[in-house]
Amino acid sequence: MEIDPENISDGLFELDWNPTFITKLVKAGYQGKTDADIVDQWFQSVCQNVVAGHYEDAISDPEIRRIIQKTQLDKDRTEHS
Repeated sequence: MEIDPENISDGLFELDWNPTFITKLVKAGYQGKTDADIVDQWFQSVCQNVVAGHYEDAISDPEIRRIIQKTQLDKDRTEHS
């Protein structure tokens, strides 16, 4: 893992894997032309699950929900921001 010292929210992960891990991913339904493609697909799904979990936590928190502004644009349209 590397982090930009000037911007700690900017960085990268380098993943190592072995044939057993790839076999488990393929059995779980991950596909790709290369092992790197398969691992990338898995890592993206892990990241999506993390984001989804945070989103669910956020929308269930009444303090955060209160921040959303609702503006009626016309009879049929509402803007949420």
